[in-house]
Amino acid sequence: METINSVLDNDKIDLLEESKIKLHSRIASVRDYGNFIISMNKPPKPKPILKKEVCDAFGISEEDIFKKTRERKICNARQVYVYIIKTANIPGEDPKCKSRRTNLVRLGRHISRDHATIIHSVKVVQNYYDTEVFYKELIDRLQNEITQKRIVIPKL
Repeated sequence: METINSVLDNDKIDLLEESKIKLHSRIASVRDYGNFIISMNKPPKPKPILKKEVCDAFGISEEDIFKKTRERKICNARQVYVYIIKTANIPGEDPKCKSRRTNLVRLGRHISRDHATIIHSVKVVQNYYDTEVFYKELIDRLQNEITQKRIVIPKL
């Protein structure tokens, strides 16, 4: 009788060990699945915004770019900001969004200025682009990053 009990006990122990192994593997897979779900729900790293990039390039704060001032550094930064928004080629952009983005009045309201200021800004920056290396390099870099969707343009 003892031998039968010991054999039965050994079988129970083996079954118990197998159950533990299965249970541990299930827990591990549930943990992996849970970690996967958690990682999927994490928001992606935010992309830099055009305003911040332009302000950094000119060495001004983000609040200053829309300030009502004629200080050269601030004006130039604001003009470049407007020029890039107006002239950027975004692949796959909805034509309706593009027409909103390039609308002079809408863009003027965005920077708290008049539509004539937008026209002037585009002309001035185009002239800087043709004559000054700093502007050419900055604008080319920013437009390239916009095209590759590394920088976000504000929705107007």
